[in-house]
Amino acid sequence: MISESSAGISEAEAVGPCMAASRQPGMFFPVDRRVETSIDQLTVRVYAAYIVDLADIESVRCAGYGRHHIYGNRQAVVLESGDRLYVTPGEDCMLEFTPGKARLIMQGKGSKTVSVGIRRKPVCTVATGPDTESLFRCISALCAVRDKISPWRSHPFFRPDLPDISLLPAGTSVRHEQAVSPIAFRLPPDLRYLYAMAPLSCYLGASVGVGDTPSVSIRGEIIDLPAGYRQFERWAGRMLSRSFQADCAARYASTPGRQLAGIDLQAILGYAPEELMLMGMPDRFRLYMERLRSAGRAFNAPHTAAYVDPVPSSVELMPYLMRSLSAVYAPAGSPVTERDVVSLSVRDYRARRTPVTRGGTDTAETVLLPSLYGAQSQLWFSGGCPVDAALSSIGALKNGRKHGRDRTKPEVCIICNEPPMLKESLLIQRQLERIATIEVRANLGCRDLLHTLSEGFDVLHYAGHSERAGLKCPDGYADLSRAEENNVPFFFLNCCSSYIQGTRLIEKGSVCGIATLFRVIDEAALDVCAGFYRMLAYGYPVMTSYLGARECSVTGREYLMIGDGYHNVFNARGVALPFYRLRRNGRRFTLHCHMSGSEKGLIIGTGSGCAIPDTGFQLSGLHASDLPDECNRMDGMCLYSGSLYDSVAAAVNSALSDLRRMVTQRRCKTNVPS
Repeated sequence: MISESSAGISEAEAVGPCMAASRQPGMFFPVDRRVETSIDQLTVRVYAAYIVDLADIESVRCAGYGRHHIYGNRQAVVLESGDRLYVTPGEDCMLEFTPGKARLIMQGKGSKTVSVGIRRKPVCTVATGPDTESLFRCISALCAVRDKISPWRSHPFFRPDLPDISLLPAGTSVRHEQAVSPIAFRLPPDLRYLYAMAPLSCYLGASVGVGDTPSVSIRGEIIDLPAGYRQFERWAGRMLSRSFQADCAARYASTPGRQLAGIDLQAILGYAPEELMLMGMPDRFRLYMERLRSAGRAFNAPHTAAYVDPVPSSVELMPYLMRSLSAVYAPAGSPVTERDVVSLSVRDYRARRTPVTRGGTDTAETVLLPSLYGAQSQLWFSGGCPVDAALSSIGALKNGRKHGRDRTKPEVCIICNEPPMLKESLLIQRQLERIATIEVRANLGCRDLLHTLSEGFDVLHYAGHSERAGLKCPDGYADLSRAEENNVPFFFLNCCSSYIQGTRLIEKGSVCGIATLFRVIDEAALDVCAGFYRMLAYGYPVMTSYLGARECSVTGREYLMIGDGYHNVFNARGVALPFYRLRRNGRRFTLHCHMSGSEKGLIIGTGSGCAIPDTGFQLSGLHASDLPDECNRMDGMCLYSGSLYDSVAAAVNSALSDLRRMVTQRRCKTNVPS
């Protein structure tokens, strides 16, 4: 472990928090302090590791489990643990990364000393009262920055971490330092405006205060903003996404000299990337406000949209949403029935036989059809269970901190309480048998099922029947809220209307899970299950696996993701693993790339040698001749026409076959004599 008292460690650089730069060649990450330590002492608990070329800071590669060669004085290793560690070895060495732990192994007989920059993560909690004035001052104090902010703000290694916020009881008085910044927003005393503005203010380093109508002051120049709330929240989300993406494009184009995902800043803004790199945030944001209004086609949709109740307790969510640069909106939706959801997914579906279901269905007054804005990931932090969005909570996010991965082979428990559903058990075993330890339990009684939650399995899958009272067992229904202990981070309840039991598992300590909104047809349940575990085994996080699998079934929209979907089960680099969707419209194709992960801004190097932004991208209007060139440079699974493929190339081959078949059929119809 690294500590000040460890033998052989001497402080090489004492610096102020979040301000200092490393003196190592090519390294200028902001660190709080720097130490020199022996490589033998560098063994730390780690949940993510990155490899960076010192000569090109944009060349980030997310390290998977295993051994990776590190070139001395040419590469750095970034380790995410309790703090963020920037390790610069002077000699060639090997990074050994296993679940929960990383260490460096010297290759030769050279110096065993390594330089370690340490970026402390806040351990304190900022307290605030529930009154509107206190909440405004609290958010403003966390956001406001007086110093110059360059486009490097878009890089997650350079963004400051934020402390948690704790909401105090009513009547409690808390003093927050008056924030000062060159960019200052004035908003109506309404939490809807404050929460929508918080992520943008944090990224800009801007202060937030109370005013009559929305406005922004940039170095004294006051600019009016949209007054109506719905227009205002759209403006805030759009400016956050486009300002962030423009900064990413500026730093990427100025370093390797390439465009980022087709964003031509010179054409859009009239400034070269090198000029933008020299501008401070006030000048850039003023430029972005003027020039990016009509440049929507050049930018992706926001990577994450969060729907948050405008109440004081939601302030505890803000540090997470500000760190992840999520667009924040007020939730709106309407109750929806099972028939409504089915009609959304299968408007022209005709069942050939009576479907077999997995239990009853609730009247489901709590299932909502939400009003959603365009985004790659939709997070619902409000009441009800949303269709097409993940149901999350501050509790689920905090639960993720308690479940560290430390097993080389995760342990999976499959509970099958209905003999006809053993087929599902066999399907999961085939998908996971090489990468997990699997135990199948059949016909568990209520007491045994509840006890299983305490045994610490990494994955708990239930295949059976359920009702509102709980999961069906031979001796009754197991209500999961009665479990004395829950040590299961991820669950999949593949039975009818299981969302109530799923939310109770989150309340009991789970990080995330998959449940259902209504009745589940056996065939659809197998389709979603097969697609989900196939993607999970490939290395994708839960959220990405869920989004892909639900498109493999005609009733996939009846599945609900609950909790923190960025949880990863099988692969350390899942947060940087691209997932593609290929769509055909006549003779043209669209290729969309989705990248999971909460902290955006990295340019990820892939195994195929190309680099892609972790915000994803979309290529539209592709001809058949364009596809082979594009797919040969991409790794990751691809979804095409409701089927999953292990590579983009395989999906492209299927798409081209469909195109040839379509052309042949049209020719045959044309040649048919009248």
